[in-house]
Amino acid sequence: MNINGQDIMIGLIAGAATALLCLGVATGSGLSILLYLLSAVPIMVAGLGWSLAASIIATFVATIAVFVIANEMTALFVVLTTALPAAACAYWMTLSRPAEEIGGPQGKLVWFPFADVLFRMCLMIGAAFIIIGIAINYGPELMKPVLDELVANLQINNPDFAFSPEARTQFDAAIVGMMPFMQPLMWTCVMIGNLYIAIKITATSGQLKRPSDDFPTAMRMPKPSLIPFGIAALLSLIGGAAGLGASAILGGLAAGFMLSGFALFHAYSRGRAWRPFGMFVLYFATVLTMLPPFLMFLIGLFSLARNMPISNPPHNNSNE
Repeated sequence: MNINGQDIMIGLIAGAATALLCLGVATGSGLSILLYLLSAVPIMVAGLGWSLAASIIATFVATIAVFVIANEMTALFVVLTTALPAAACAYWMTLSRPAEEIGGPQGKLVWFPFADVLFRMCLMIGAAFIIIGIAINYGPELMKPVLDELVANLQINNPDFAFSPEARTQFDAAIVGMMPFMQPLMWTCVMIGNLYIAIKITATSGQLKRPSDDFPTAMRMPKPSLIPFGIAALLSLIGGAAGLGASAILGGLAAGFMLSGFALFHAYSRGRAWRPFGMFVLYFATVLTMLPPFLMFLIGLFSLARNMPISNPPHNNSNE
């Protein structure tokens, strides 16, 4: 891996931008939260448009800046959930090899399948939340103040509301068990959204080496993803620390299948007169209830694919 002055400059700028977007969330404003959700974009742009070196430098800069300005736990969270996945995702997206090596046409490049990028991102985000959970000693004791406040707010809104001791125990266990699943699921969706934006920015700037993926047709999970999904689903039933860790992996993978389902709906509705109304109903219902995401998850689970885009060789490419 060669590092030149441009890589260093781009890495410094991207890393500083990511750090600022992450640290700005401390203000608590709605805009700062929105910007935080886009914090992976600069690192992804650095990796997609310039080099792996630029994204690695950006990862180091962002992590060190957050560590110095905030604290070590915040830095750990940023590097595991944002910086490293962003750099890894950009790297996978720039992998290519001669098409003739896999029986394709001569003089062409075949690019790393988007399905495999999505699959790896799901696993990486799930693993990140496992490590964070271990670091903060996640469990009922850690969540007790949060749960007490949640119950207190419920009672303020409804004075007649009261838990029996058995119901409160079940409620606490449900929330504690649900969080390791929901956090990777939601954050994986955020990171794929960041990737979409980063690709558009890089393509607009003329720096994108990979042919632009059509997300509605490219966003699928590969068949091997069923293996860790099945194992995680079984392990999540056993409870305890192992069950919580399995739930994190399950949440990340579930996000991949769910996004595949939404992508299929986008692809199927193209060119159809009812598309605008259908999109409105789907996403409005998604805001109101969990039924549409669950249906999209099922659709994605049974619509596995693995396509590899082919292009002419660019002037500079990364070989797998």
